[in-house]
Amino acid sequence: MRSSSKNNPVRTVRRICRLTQAELAKMIGCARLTITTLESGKLKISEKMAEKLALHTGASKSWLLGNNPEVAAVCERDPQRPFTSEVFWMTRVEVDDPRLDPLDVRQIENVVVELYARMIEAAIKAYDSSKVVSFKCMLREFREKLAAHWPGSCEFPPSMDAAEIQTRSKARLEQLRQQKMALKGPPAY
Repeated sequence: MRSSSKNNPVRTVRRICRLTQAELAKMIGCARLTITTLESGKLKISEKMAEKLALHTGASKSWLLGNNPEVAAVCERDPQRPFTSEVFWMTRVEVDDPRLDPLDVRQIENVVVELYARMIEAAIKAYDSSKVVSFKCMLREFREKLAAHWPGSCEFPPSMDAAEIQTRSKARLEQLRQQKMALKGPPAY
């Protein structure tokens, strides 16, 4: 069933953000025609499109997929908070921020270390419950998603030494941060 273009979630988000169809299309990396057909209801919003819209605007992915004109737009980070132009602009600042702070690099490292610890624990539980094949399938899917989202991310030379990988990764992250800092230039006072 087609949704009314008046109450369409994509149109609602675009209007709250005060964007044209062309601006929204450019922001999320699709054709303007895609936005037009989504708004007209001729095209149903996909999981991937809802994810892109949520990432770039701050609107709730589940709200977008729900396509219920009776429910007001809500924020991705806090479903209790209405989606507003303020939420959109805060999201844009975060998305567009080059993230040059050394603490951002440390945060990335901490998240990776935490995920590594969780994966080890999950591997132990999978082995203990004789579900190693299922665990390997989940990891393969995760690797494929990473490779699709960030092409070239699987080109890191394989190593079986976690400490070596950590050292190499830390050095690479710091090198990238310094390169970004050099491009940005000194702070203006």
